[in-house]
Amino acid sequence: MKPATLDAFRAIADTMIGAADWQWIGPHASQRHFGITRERAEAFAARHGGEARQMAPASTEGGR
Repeated sequence: MKPATLDAFRAIADTMIGAADWQWIGPHASQRHFGITRERAEAFAARHGGEARQMAPASTEGGR
């Protein structure tokens, strides 16, 4: 699959389910979820404590 096609499918998925660019860090080391929706991150924080926040944008520099 070409990158442009893959990006188009990702855009459709983001529209359908919401952007999955949030994280939840719970009070214990095993309680970590990355790349989830805002609603899910906030629900985890409300139920289990910890912090829900938006992840930093991924770098496009390729590790330079």
